[in-house]
Amino acid sequence: MRAYKRFSSLRPDSNYRAWLYRIATNCAFSKLRHAKVHRDKMALIENSVTGPCQSTTGNFSSGDLHAAIEQLSPKQKACVTLRYFDDLDYSEIAAIVGCSIVSARANVSQAIRQLRHALKE
Repeated sequence: MRAYKRFSSLRPDSNYRAWLYRIATNCAFSKLRHAKVHRDKMALIENSVTGPCQSTTGNFSSGDLHAAIEQLSPKQKACVTLRYFDDLDYSEIAAIVGCSIVSARANVSQAIRQLRHALKE
């Protein structure tokens, strides 16, 4: 789609093949960067769930964590996602979710507690 949308901006004397490969390469790099950021943020949640002294090796998989997050209430899921995936502070989370800062902090805390409980089972 990127190539199709930008085709009109391509100069007539350009190397079409190289141009298409460059677009494909840039798309692949973007996808890999996004996957790495996602893995890093999942690791951040795993560390919050397990605590600094516990090891995550062999305890649960990333799929288990995803499933546990899906079981949270919509407000808790939103708060945890905004906190750990979008790196927002509690005042920003409160404004987005429509609650107080104290409530945003409590929702994140309760979500982490529920995730710990769900992943122990």
